Amino acid sequence: MYRPGSVGDAIAFDDNGIPFGKFSDFTLRSAYQPIYKVASNTTLELHGFEGLLRVTLGDQPVDTKAFLDSVLPEDRMFIEMMCCALHIRSYTKSETSGKTLFLNINAGNFPSAEIAESEMYYTFSQLARNGLSRGRVVYELHNSAVATPYVLTRLCEMFKGNGFEFALDDFGVAHSSIERYVLLRPNIIKINRNLFLSSEHFQKVESLMASLVNTFKEHGASVLMDCIETDQHLISALEMEVNLLQGYHLSKPQLHPVKVENEIVVKDAFKIPKLSVVSQ
Repeated sequence: MYRPGSVGDAIAFDDNGIPFGKFSDFTLRSAYQPIYKVASNTTLELHGFEGLLRVTLGDQPVDTKAFLDSVLPEDRMFIEMMCCALHIRSYTKSETSGKTLFLNINAGNFPSAEIAESEMYYTFSQLARNGLSRGRVVYELHNSAVATPYVLTRLCEMFKGNGFEFALDDFGVAHSSIERYVLLRPNIIKINRNLFLSSEHFQKVESLMASLVNTFKEHGASVLMDCIETDQHLISALEMEVNLLQGYHLSKPQLHPVKVENEIVVKDAFKIPKLSVVSQ
């Protein structure tokens, strides 16, 4: 695949001033999915947005995972940094009302801690240039293998040292384990969807999940459940007393969020699982 010479060269702007990326014949755009904070058993408040990648080839959508899997290993760090820059630049063009931006980082794409440090400082500089304060950004560490554990610890040192919060994504499977949690001590834990969904069918798993959520909270970490796709998913997550919620049942990703509900009221949360929306 043809790769532009730099991240800056790979990003252009459409007629509305919205950034998009070019990589070979593919067009890359940012989409944002709302994340809600649990304000009470019956009220969810808009907390922020996760930056997600949307890919097209000509006018045809391309599966994001298939595109990323097709990228050559030597180009993956470039794509990683381009996506971060694209999400940051697009975010300031959206009606996001000063909410928190969640950025995904796949540490497995960095061959060494030194290179990770250099590339991340470039990303930090993009935030300042686009008017995003450090308190408005959370970095999500992807569930992936790394060249050396020092890549992970150095990234987290940088996040903490520069005033950013960071999250451990997809907890409960593969590399996103208790060992990684103890090593990194993230601010936010994002529970693996399959682990959460299995709790719907097995009472013992649900009990263990609730205990796990409580343990993380006792140690100062917030818990984010990102697979809220039905009324029952929402009720189960509220019963476990998680802090943050995300999923298609609450809101789907949008290319440029111009109307997102600031508050969701869960009517009779533990009796009649029915959503209504309150607009501001």
